[in-house]
Amino acid sequence: METEPSLAEEELDMTSMHRDSKLASQIWEGKPEAIREVRRSYEADPEGQFVPWVSTLYSFRSISACAQELTMLIPRMVAWVGDEELAKMDHLDPLGRADQFDVISTVLVWAAERASSEHEKSRLMERAYDAVGHGLYLVPKQALLLHTRPLLFLTRVQTSLWSDLKDEARATLRLVSTLVPHVADPNQKVRIYRKLGLLELKTGNLRGLKHLFQSLFVKDVAAAIHRKTLFFWKW
Repeated sequence: METEPSLAEEELDMTSMHRDSKLASQIWEGKPEAIREVRRSYEADPEGQFVPWVSTLYSFRSISACAQELTMLIPRMVAWVGDEELAKMDHLDPLGRADQFDVISTVLVWAAERASSEHEKSRLMERAYDAVGHGLYLVPKQALLLHTRPLLFLTRVQTSLWSDLKDEARATLRLVSTLVPHVADPNQKVRIYRKLGLLELKTGNLRGLKHLFQSLFVKDVAAAIHRKTLFFWKW
């Protein structure tokens, strides 16, 4: 079993998912010891800590045990997107809820891309699409400096490409390119530039290389995070 996360790992909303800044930093830096601490919180509060646990497992998905456990939680994530689960999130502020939809939609797309049948892939992509819609509805219009909206849009691009809506995907990518310069969190800015660049390349637009380079010039970011851009083909 691998003991270190792949350079291709994509971190989720660490700042909002984990209030402990030290823990969030450990996850961003790919330190597996963070898994134990998040697991303890999840086991103490399985409902309230479900999404932070999903986020952590996804960040360390190159570790086979984490990927397997994450896969086992997919049915619960599918159910989570439903109205019954939304009612349980009323204690969160709208942005906190939107962040959670970002996490769940991202992981559902990851699972869809690994589905064993077209039927299962369609089911997961449709649920991811629903989650993105819920998240975008909840993001405050004035949240220009936050990462949540562009990340949700990037997941929408993935569902659009799956539906062969290439023009819609390209338009959304252009929109994200106007949002990312305003993102305040440097770690999230790198993540958005990297994913934006890779999706641009997937649509055949060489502008994606520009965005990958832009991610390398974001300041105040750990070297481990920049290495993920340098090894982007493993993503």
